[in-house]
Amino acid sequence: LKNIREDYPGAVELFERILEIEPREPTTLVNFALLLQHTFDEPERAAGMFERALALDPAETSDEERLSLLYNYGQLLESARNNSVAAEDCYRQALEISADDA
Repeated sequence: LKNIREDYPGAVELFERILEIEPREPTTLVNFALLLQHTFDEPERAAGMFERALALDPAETSDEERLSLLYNYGQLLESARNNSVAAEDCYRQALEISADDA
């Protein structure tokens, strides 16, 4: 929707409705976080979405979902919170997942 009509407020409403129905859907949480971070410049609200996704049992997420989550949350930690130590931890976790696939 947001790409077709650039209806970003409408996209927020859709994400919120989806998360009411399926609050533990990692891809939705990550995509909503990215929208909040990059379109609305709301890094703290975005961080909340990333943290909700991180709190999920890893068995509930695919490796691809976990990689995306860790990489994007690491970027937020580094850029918006200036926390390179926490960002590095995210990147290390992502590398461990990648190493398992090799």
